[in-house]
Amino acid sequence: MKNISCSSIDYLQGKLLVIFNPSMEALKKAHYYEHYSNEDIARYLGYSLIYHNTSLSQEDVVKKYYDKDSVERAFKQVKGVPGLRPVRVWLRSHIEGHVKMCYLAYAVLSYLGYIMEKNNISGSDALDMIRTGYRVYLEDGKSGFRWEKLVTESAMQKKIMDVVIKKT
Repeated sequence: MKNISCSSIDYLQGKLLVIFNPSMEALKKAHYYEHYSNEDIARYLGYSLIYHNTSLSQEDVVKKYYDKDSVERAFKQVKGVPGLRPVRVWLRSHIEGHVKMCYLAYAVLSYLGYIMEKNNISGSDALDMIRTGYRVYLEDGKSGFRWEKLVTESAMQKKIMDVVIKKT
């Protein structure tokens, strides 16, 4: 995490870390100025405050703080790409089942991203691209001969399916 500066202050039986991230400042300011124009608020963009009362080093705390973004992105993908929506469940077994389905969906999405990495396609982009492809199963009623055909609309869908089928 280069270019991040951090200061530590003793506060309430713990530490308060003041972090300045210049790259985050640039991103947030660009987005902020598109929608707002309050200069008093804009000057604090790029700063983060983290309170902790752990025995972790300052560097470890900052790393864990920024690592949470990958977890948040994962949950966003789980809710968005596979199409999982909030489910109203109250029974413990239903809650556990829902969590397991979310985990399984994210595991499949992560694996798809892993195998598509060499083709510079993210897992969520690959899912979006193959959404309109389908597989047709055919059977000759007289002879009992069966076959299947993958129907794709684009060369990119075919490429994705070729990569996925080779890996499974």
